Amino acid sequence: MNLIGLIDTTGLLLNIARRNPAPTDKVAANFLKSKKSLGSNDRRFILNLLFFYLRNMTLFDYIAENFPNTDKLLESISKNEKLNSKPKDFSAILIAFYAATQIDYFAGEVQLEQFINKKQINDSGSIVSTFQQTMQGYCEWTQLDINNWTNNLLYLFELIYNSSLNEINENSKFNITNYQYSIILYSFPDWIINNLLQFTSLSIANIFNLAAAFTKSAPITIRINSLSKKAEQVAASLKENGVELTKCSLSPAAYNLSHRIYLSEHPLAKTGAIEIQDEASQLVAYAMAPSENWVILDACAGAGGKSLHLATLQNDSGRIIATDKELMRLKELPKRAQNAGLQSIRTYLIDSKNKPIVKDENVKYFKRRAFNAILIDAPCSGMGTLRREPMKKYRTTSRLIEKMSNLQYQILSEYSQYLNIGGVLIYATCSIMPQENDAVVEKFLENQHEFAPDSLSNAFDKYGIAIAELEDNYKFTFYPHLFGTDGFFISRMIKIE
Repeated sequence: MNLIGLIDTTGLLLNIARRNPAPTDKVAANFLKSKKSLGSNDRRFILNLLFFYLRNMTLFDYIAENFPNTDKLLESISKNEKLNSKPKDFSAILIAFYAATQIDYFAGEVQLEQFINKKQINDSGSIVSTFQQTMQGYCEWTQLDINNWTNNLLYLFELIYNSSLNEINENSKFNITNYQYSIILYSFPDWIINNLLQFTSLSIANIFNLAAAFTKSAPITIRINSLSKKAEQVAASLKENGVELTKCSLSPAAYNLSHRIYLSEHPLAKTGAIEIQDEASQLVAYAMAPSENWVILDACAGAGGKSLHLATLQNDSGRIIATDKELMRLKELPKRAQNAGLQSIRTYLIDSKNKPIVKDENVKYFKRRAFNAILIDAPCSGMGTLRREPMKKYRTTSRLIEKMSNLQYQILSEYSQYLNIGGVLIYATCSIMPQENDAVVEKFLENQHEFAPDSLSNAFDKYGIAIAELEDNYKFTFYPHLFGTDGFFISRMIKIE
């Protein structure tokens, strides 16, 4: 497919993604599955450009709406019957593409050139020259039209960039103008900024650095199953696919891949030797620091990534009971456990009131309140995963956060009752919102006097994990601009009576 065709198809997908409430990656997967003629490079180009746009949607929409040539461009595009996407969506993606290839601020963020077949590039070898020539054919523009379009786009971006706090530090002087332009530049909703200012210790400079981090793509992080393969073996196997591994700084089992490949069909993934898992998510199992003979309840297990990690830390010698109310997610866990050679995990559905439906001998652990540890990776807004699911920052509301907070407190209160005296309780979310995190555990400890805070750093010490900022706290939020991870909250408590 030629360059403008790729941009047009991305615009068509954008129109669908804007309207569909489902996760964008699933929407995109279904869309691309229906486009049989697209090659693998075409698909990667479309996905990279789409998510680049979505992470920076406020910025590109603002440019599109305030761009001097927008009306002329839309009018010209609307006359072209070859294009399938709406003129507005085509224009937005067109601006995103040009920004990705020509604006230094985005340098290296989306290397779209590597996904374009060389046959699509003209004799000059310039992607921009090809882009300009193709635009002339599609929009009936003259070279002067295109030169004016690109110059005005660059000028408008520079205006936004220079009017914002483009060098953010603690000494930055804020006024309403650069604050508003910063919101546009970093595509971060005002209500989230105010929420973090009010309920966390983050400074305004820190919050905008956080917002900037959410406009970048997330690394591809794997967890190596130490019971199955050593890091050297995994590195050697992936090197055959041209992939290099970089050791992460926090989790002992975490490595970043040099570039994205389809891992689902890779032998390492099929045999459970590796799992795709964010580094902060991996720290949840280490925060529990389980003994080998513990009986553990993974109360909101989902597809079971943390259950698998806990079983590995126990050398598959304990017992893990993984529950969830979503069968489609939970049914993946037994297969994943079998692939990884793990036999200590059992899965059970829970009912609509978050009560476990257990019918065999494992019911005794619930009746006797005999779990040595309970993990509650609670359902949440997902506001820590904005690099991967950027639409969440535009769709999430303060009302949803409040609703999630109430549900989380309910789940924490209900499942904690199954813990044995002296047992460990881990509460975690993939959110940065304090109402879902600190507020939930603080309310829980205030009302449940048989529980007490317990040091996270002591648990991490068992694995040689040192986080200076953690000090001796029992709860901690990991932020992408500080740790390179997803936004993630982890807390550790114990039952004292």
